[in-house]
Amino acid sequence: MDCMDVHKIAGTLLQKGITPDTIFLVWHVNKMDLQIVRDLLESSGYHDFLPPDENCITLIQLFRANMFQRHTIT
Repeated sequence: MDCMDVHKIAGTLLQKGITPDTIFLVWHVNKMDLQIVRDLLESSGYHDFLPPDENCITLIQLFRANMFQRHTIT
């Protein structure tokens, strides 16, 4: 795997259409990965590039909340 510098990461995200309105669905417990990438991009001058944390939906939390509920079929 080739290493990408911050400028290549930013270019790839822009090319893929990532905007502050994008919603990320992630299989994580928290939003740390989005925060780390945002911090990296902002440290190199790419501000207002990624969506806010509120646009990062952590699916594991939703899965866990519903995992042990009993559902009856009528």
